[in-house]
Amino acid sequence: MKIKEAFHSVRMKLFLTLTVVVVIIIAVLILLNNVVLETYYLHSKRNSLLDVYKNINEVYAEKEKNEDLDLELEFEKIALNHNFDMIIISNEGISVFSSNKNFLNTLGEINEMERYLCESKKHIVSRFESVYKAIIGS
Repeated sequence: MKIKEAFHSVRMKLFLTLTVVVVIIIAVLILLNNVVLETYYLHSKRNSLLDVYKNINEVYAEKEKNEDLDLELEFEKIALNHNFDMIIISNEGISVFSSNKNFLNTLGEINEMERYLCESKKHIVSRFESVYKAIIGS
């Protein structure tokens, strides 16, 4: 009888109401974060990349008209304004401009870390297989 009376008390109704409201708010925030914000972020970055592309083309077009224009300075401004690390590579594969002087080194370090992680995973999987075979006796 006491349990039934407890569910009818004002304290319990208030607790349950607040709990339901908090759970609904958390569910809406998770849904918003996973669905809406991801598409907004990708849309925003895509537009930003298109703006940078247009700005770079405009700078090259302006360079043809004005020989005194410092391309490197203009590219630095574009990179800073849009918060990008840029690397411009010619058709021959030669780096023409890099906003971060260590950009290629950073890419090389990332590739090395990925290679190391892949090798570590293979090593862990092979160790797991050998332990599994030792346990099973195959």
